Amino acid sequence: TDDKSAGAPVGKMPAADMLSEHAQWCETGGASGQPSVFDGVDLRALKSIRGYNLTALSAKRAVFYGLDMGGVQLQGAHLEEADLRSVNLRGADLRGARLARARLDGADLREAQLGPLMIGADRLLPADLTGASLKGADLSGADLKRANLADAALNRAILHGACLKQAEMSGAVTFGAKGLDTAA
Repeated sequence: TDDKSAGAPVGKMPAADMLSEHAQWCETGGASGQPSVFDGVDLRALKSIRGYNLTALSAKRAVFYGLDMGGVQLQGAHLEEADLRSVNLRGADLRGARLARARLDGADLREAQLGPLMIGADRLLPADLTGASLKGADLSGADLKRANLADAALNRAILHGACLKQAEMSGAVTFGAKGLDTAA
């Protein structure tokens, strides 16, 4: 990848163990395990974190390039400016995730949940993709209800069957996007 993907190498920390601890922390409601922070870390060497429960993970500016993250749970995660290019996030739960300025070019987000996360009886936390790059990403069947896509780059993105009800699209670039229907 290019020099903009440079993060701290995963070899400097037991990343796989830390992710397992975080998943355990999520699954036990904090009774065991511990939350993890991967801000600026290069996680490409992991190859797959398919199906992990990583709710509320902090991985700002982290590099996930090309990882298999199918079905991963990242509700409310902090992924601002993360490199998620060519990542498999098919069926992932990203409700309320913060993905501002993240790079998701060529990512597989089919059937991903990018709608709001209910954080209280009457409080919703929308997914934030402000300024994110989703060029050529496949968002077929994805739920983007109420997502903030302001200033996002959706050039050549595939949006067939994606739900964009009440999504904020001001300033979003959609040139060449396929299947865009903001009423759906």
